[in-house]
Amino acid sequence: AIFIGEAPGRAEVEQARPFCLVPETLVLFADLSWRQLDSVKIGDRLLTLEENAPAGAGVSKYAARRWTIATVTALHEREASETRRVVTEFGELTGTLDHRVLAKGTGATPIWREMRRLICGGSRHSNIVGVGRPWSQPNTFDAGWIAGLLDGEGFIDGSRTPALAKSSRRRKHGGVGFAQNAGPVLTQAERLIREHGFSLRTREKIRSTHETSANTCYSVRVAGGFVEVLRFLGTFRPTRLLADFMRVFPEMSRGSRNVPAAAVLSLSAAGPRRVLDLTTTAGTFIANGHVVHNCGPSGEILNEAIATGTQEQ
Repeated sequence: AIFIGEAPGRAEVEQARPFCLVPETLVLFADLSWRQLDSVKIGDRLLTLEENAPAGAGVSKYAARRWTIATVTALHEREASETRRVVTEFGELTGTLDHRVLAKGTGATPIWREMRRLICGGSRHSNIVGVGRPWSQPNTFDAGWIAGLLDGEGFIDGSRTPALAKSSRRRKHGGVGFAQNAGPVLTQAERLIREHGFSLRTREKIRSTHETSANTCYSVRVAGGFVEVLRFLGTFRPTRLLADFMRVFPEMSRGSRNVPAAAVLSLSAAGPRRVLDLTTTAGTFIANGHVVHNCGPSGEILNEAIATGTQEQ
């Protein structure tokens, strides 16, 4: 699951104590893979949401943050005397109490909220904005077969200019799918993709008549919006389509208005833990499926303190 958190308050800045997460937290990279927080390095590129929504963005005053690719600029590590475990419908997140997540408030606009201020119990619970559980790449023949089909017949709207991907509206929305004539290959592809948990929209696109036969070509697209596009490409990892995704991302990226949210199912103390955090150019990163804020100003102060102490020694 993915949580989105807020920058440190003045107290954290004064103490130079960045809020952090446990090392085994999974972080979403720009290539749509997930890696542990303790393996992240300065200079790595991450896929995330912007820290703030543009003024006046969205429909009905819904402040939609835009997707972006951020660069890691600093890393931080410390021992925390107290941490909290948050379990949602997407998974869990464990970190310091001051770490903040993007939660849906009483209105349409999500707000940044500390983990210690999340609610669970009775008829009330917090809802955390996210993209779902971190995906993995199945190491199976069927998954490899799908990846090969996608590299040969797949498309991302905006990455090519044939009739199947010429709509400017679809280029903006970043649809992903493949084209295939009616027959056993199309039938098997649809079956296998659905067995991996994806919904599809299949439409007849082109009819071509020959002397001996008439073939019908179908356009098959992944349903569910931009988040499902990310999960689909990250699961099957077709080489060409991943490269296409990086090329057309600026025109595909859009606001987070349709990003799902997960209800908080339980809250519990997780005790003292070694914790880590990082600073990115976007001010956020995606952790265990939830978008969290990085440590920001307090991390910069911590870096300065560490540098000064090293020089004095």
